[in-house]
Amino acid sequence: MTQGVCGCICKYILYFFIAIFGLWGFYILWLGVQLRFSDNTKQYFFKNEGSSSNGFKTGVESMMGLGLLLVVSAWIGKKGVYNGSKGALEWFAVLLGCLSGAAFAAGDFAYYQRDEASNFLVEFYPAAYIVYAVTGDQAVGITLAFIQDLFHCCGITGVSLIEFVKQTCPRPKNLMESLAMPSCPVLIIKIFETHASVVKDDFDQIGAFLVGALICSLVLIKQQDRSGQ
Repeated sequence: MTQGVCGCICKYILYFFIAIFGLWGFYILWLGVQLRFSDNTKQYFFKNEGSSSNGFKTGVESMMGLGLLLVVSAWIGKKGVYNGSKGALEWFAVLLGCLSGAAFAAGDFAYYQRDEASNFLVEFYPAAYIVYAVTGDQAVGITLAFIQDLFHCCGITGVSLIEFVKQTCPRPKNLMESLAMPSCPVLIIKIFETHASVVKDDFDQIGAFLVGALICSLVLIKQQDRSGQ
């Protein structure tokens, strides 16, 4: 009875993770494809060389890779958890292990290689900023809005009266922020210099959640072994 309850709980936990993987995977993959094959980004980045172009291309390719991995994980997880396929469940466990390891590795990179991490974002952000300011590309605007919401900053200057991308900035929290918010490049560097441990903790928490899902998948695999499936 205890094993049955444990297995039921694990199934519902994995249902949640599969839904998250599927939704986020499709969204990130769609956004990465839009950024990769948009006429605007192809003209400004994928046909040119340079540090900003390389940073943008690396970021877009990483988004596409992560999105595809999440979609594949969700599909395999569905076959394993929903359809009761032991082989698919084992592959899902492998993917969860890879994702959790990647989350912990990203946290270590953000902490121990904070200069490289901040330089990558500082290269990526102004490149996207310029393309959106010039072309108004929707996919680039979504990307800018995500970064600015994440760091709670607004554009290159932060001053709303002169910002070209203020429509993508987060909602001000007070009167002062309605006039000026932190500059995103400056704030990104500052956060990685002074709060790299917080960034690492965030990635470690994601890794811990994924480890929890991995344990649940291993529980279901063990139960299938005992039931002879």
